[in-house]
Amino acid sequence: MYRLSQIIFVLIFFPVVIFSQNPHGKDMKIDCAQCHTSDSWNVDFRNIEFDHNSTSFSLYGRHRLVDCRECHRSLILSNVKNECVDCHTDIHKNTLSMQCNNCHSEDDWLINDIQSMHEIAGFPFTDAHIGLDCRLCHNSSVELVFEPLPVDCYSCHAVNYQSVLEPNHAEENFPLDCNQCHDINATTWLISHDFFPLEKGHAFSDCFTCHTDGNYQNLSADCVSCHIDNYEKASNPDHVSSSFSKECTECHTIDPGWAPAEYKEHDENSFPVYSGKHEGEWTLCTDCHIDPGNYSVFTCIDCHEHEKSKMDEEHDEESGYVYESQACFKCHPDGDK
Repeated sequence: MYRLSQIIFVLIFFPVVIFSQNPHGKDMKIDCAQCHTSDSWNVDFRNIEFDHNSTSFSLYGRHRLVDCRECHRSLILSNVKNECVDCHTDIHKNTLSMQCNNCHSEDDWLINDIQSMHEIAGFPFTDAHIGLDCRLCHNSSVELVFEPLPVDCYSCHAVNYQSVLEPNHAEENFPLDCNQCHDINATTWLISHDFFPLEKGHAFSDCFTCHTDGNYQNLSADCVSCHIDNYEKASNPDHVSSSFSKECTECHTIDPGWAPAEYKEHDENSFPVYSGKHEGEWTLCTDCHIDPGNYSVFTCIDCHEHEKSKMDEEHDEESGYVYESQACFKCHPDGDK
């Protein structure tokens, strides 16, 4: 009877002892056969059937090729962390993020998307900066140390700024923000004159055409600041005697030769020639203004001369009628009947 009790005790408690001594820790619940064979406790790491995706750390890329023992240093398999720095030494010496996957993929250590990295850092690469050697800006990159850098132009281009003599940036106190004048997308230092487009009649290649005294700042953008001579010498029509506006673009385009020109205010201020009965009926100002030196003089009857007999007949009952330009305008100030 005593021997039977011993047998029962062994059958009941021996398995409990065995499982309580699981070398992989109490959290290991999987079937032993996923890693071990019935022949021995030795593990053939090449033929392990364990699905690592069932854990909190799925294996992708290079991680699929790593020997289990590289990460699992003890038999307590759950005793391992998931952060990059838990396994990988920070060779960048804390100058970059501790999250390796911000720059690297699990396929390899190569960095394929430099553009996105710099956008995140606040300095997106454009044409002039694409393909530059990292060491030009990151002086310690040969040691894989990428210290934070300022993103303003002058921090990298101070030498360029100080060495330019025509115009002398330092003496003229040019702004240190290079892209106020230069195009950050360009591969040369050509001036980006977007604040005053150099096109059509203003397509000058020589800066000194406008910057005559070497002053590159505070130059007025008003038309007459450069074109007062053109205004005062214009005789057809005479701009001064006619008190034309000095805002040239009210009549002119910036095409070479000041043409074509339009004086749209003519309809409101004087007589409708861009609308109404006279729209498209004239070519030059001198069609009506026969004295180029005095645009207060105009003619109606020079164009309507062939209509005199008809007009005389239609106006035969009009007191004071006379076939004369000023009289026509007095009764027909809008050119209609």
